[in-house]
Amino acid sequence: MDVQCLYAGRNLLGESPIWHAAQKKLYWVDAIKPSLHALDPKTGQHQEWLMPALIGSIAPCATGGLIAAMGTGFAWIDLPSGTIRMHCVVNEALTPTHLNDGKCDRQGRFWAGEVSHDRNAAQGKLYCLQPNGQVEIKMRDLRLFNGPCWSPCNGYFYFTDSAKPCTIFRCDFDLKTATLGPRQIFIQTPENDDGIMDGCTIDQEGYLWSAKWNGYRLTRYAPTGQIDFELELPVRRPTSCIFGGKDLDTLFITSASKDVGEEKPEADTAAGRIYAIQFKDYRGIAETPFGG
Repeated sequence: MDVQCLYAGRNLLGESPIWHAAQKKLYWVDAIKPSLHALDPKTGQHQEWLMPALIGSIAPCATGGLIAAMGTGFAWIDLPSGTIRMHCVVNEALTPTHLNDGKCDRQGRFWAGEVSHDRNAAQGKLYCLQPNGQVEIKMRDLRLFNGPCWSPCNGYFYFTDSAKPCTIFRCDFDLKTATLGPRQIFIQTPENDDGIMDGCTIDQEGYLWSAKWNGYRLTRYAPTGQIDFELELPVRRPTSCIFGGKDLDTLFITSASKDVGEEKPEADTAAGRIYAIQFKDYRGIAETPFGG
């Protein structure tokens, strides 16, 4: 499989790749610079907007612009101006957490979870932002929330807690009511594993693709939890992935050169780049825009 460098810029913490089907562009964030990026893969045209706070994830809005999990709340980002309008603050108690990864379910609700600054404290929550602007807490006791995605049938919700022991959980999911069942361990890596499971996406067959931070690879997991195959990458810290392109046959991969709290970026000049792989046999599922 041919892994191509799509963008050779050096993200500190590239995250939350999203394919914007209407614009035919890839969007992602540099969570700790912090900044928002857009790239037209066909022309190579790149845009960057600086953000006022840590930005964990984004999703297109049906009415235009983007919804973002930013710092301790949700915000709307106007495009192309990059103007930001805060919607709400969810962490009013000022607990040591910030919003991280997020995606929209197939009813256009935006789900985003928190990172606990003390990874042993499990103080993070999972929030669901409704299209009408209301916010609900859907889960508590999270340490490092990553990789939310839904099965093709909408019957399961997957997410990763990337603090060790690193675990991908699966919950029963009711799409109509946005109700989650109890979390169950889908995959758990041993303490001595050479990679940390990070961002995820689901393909049309219901297989889960997980980026392995510090592991130089992506892993494709069957719905049973078994490893289908592993894909070697030229970068040590892949962070997340998403299918996009005209036929949803291109997998876009973000990466990082630095983590939150680290003093200096990696010396590896490939770290932080954006990669793409075009497949013949695999297709993604079109992401639903935020309904608000």
